[in-house]
This record gives sequence, structure tokens and C-alpha cells, in this order.
Amino acid sequence: MATVWLGGGPRDLPAVCAKSGLPASETVRVAGRAAPSWVAPTVLFGFLPWLLARTGASRRYELEVPLTADAWRRFRTFRSAGRAAALTGLACAAVAAGTSAAASTVLVLAGVAIVGGVGLLVNEWVNWFGIRLSPDGEYGLTRVHPRFADAVTRRPR
Repeated sequence: MATVWLGGGPRDLPAVCAKSGLPASETVRVAGRAAPSWVAPTVLFGFLPWLLARTGASRRYELEVPLTADAWRRFRTFRSAGRAAALTGLACAAVAAGTSAAASTVLVLAGVAIVGGVGLLVNEWVNWFGIRLSPDGEYGLTRVHPRFADAVTRRPR
């Protein structure tokens, strides 16, 4: 996987899927906030200093990222499965704990919730891309396909 820098702000991206590198006729709107990488270590000083640094240094973005229907469907399917496992495991573990069920039952159900949470993280890492902000204010898409990165760098700004 590659990282591609977009410059100072969002721009039109080529019609190449960001995850598979195949031609893409659809785009997905992605919006949020990105912070420079120097913000992450501030969590060592506590949650509040990290939150203040992140809030002060982050910038809003809104991008139209090209994805094939298969890549988008795969991400949504695994995200839904991970959420379902995590929430079901938590709810069942809470009910089991409240009804004085055996400790092993509660642990197994909590394990289901943990597996669901880990599944969500793995899905984000494998089937989605990240958005970073450089110290210079340049947006970067991480974990993208090399063909997408090549198409972006060859395209005029």
C-alpha cells in the first residue's frame, strides 16, 4: 500500500479505485478532521492535553474518493459484521453478568465483543484508507493502491 499527498487541499481525484487500483466510476464522500502526526504523542501527557492539541491542530476535510462498488461493499459488509459482533457480545455479556450466569459464559461473550472490535480495526486497516495532515498542511491518503497513487501524482494540480 502507498501514501499519496494531495497538496494543500482537496482536489479532483482520478477515476481509479483507491483500494483496488481498478477503474472506478463511483466516488464515496469522506468528511472529517485530520491532525498532524505530532499530535499523537501528546496522549502521553493525558487525554485532555491530547484532545486540546488535536482540536487546535486539526483541519476539516471533505473528499470525493473513487472506489469500485466491490471495494465499498466489502468495507461496509465487514464493518457491519464487526459492529454486530461487538454490540451483541457486549449486550449478551451484560445480560449474563446481570443474571448471575457462570463467569465462563460472561467471559466468552465478552470475548465475542473483543473479536468484533478487533474485526472493526482490521477492516479499517485493510479495506479503507487513512487521511493524514502533514506539518505543512498537506493532506495525504494512506493505505491506497499503488496504481491510484501513480494516477494522482501524474495528474496536474
